[in-house]
Amino acid sequence: LPYADVNRDVGPYVKYIIDNRSECEGKVFPVVSGYYSTTDIANALTKVTGLKTVAVELPTNAFGDKDLEGMFELVKTHEIFAESPNHLDTNKSVPFEFTTPEKFWETSGFQGPPK
Repeated sequence: LPYADVNRDVGPYVKYIIDNRSECEGKVFPVVSGYYSTTDIANALTKVTGLKTVAVELPTNAFGDKDLEGMFELVKTHEIFAESPNHLDTNKSVPFEFTTPEKFWETSGFQGPPK
């Protein structure tokens, strides 16, 4: 999955684009810190909180909603969330350290569900 922390990553990224208009004009700058599997994200949560977290892949019809099922099938069929190395190459030109899933969990304050 393409990953970015919307609250932390978007603002500095947009500022870079505005400050460097001539360099950025006509280019696509996707806000993506990296591509992580659901297992990577679950493992980051486990590492930060100490809570065992497991990613479980559900069938596209798991929610009993035809519209959702169609959306999930579309994403799967067209590999909409497939990794794009071009995105990461573009981001290397931006002098900003994107948030990783582990950093997100470290700074979010989330320590698991209420007990």
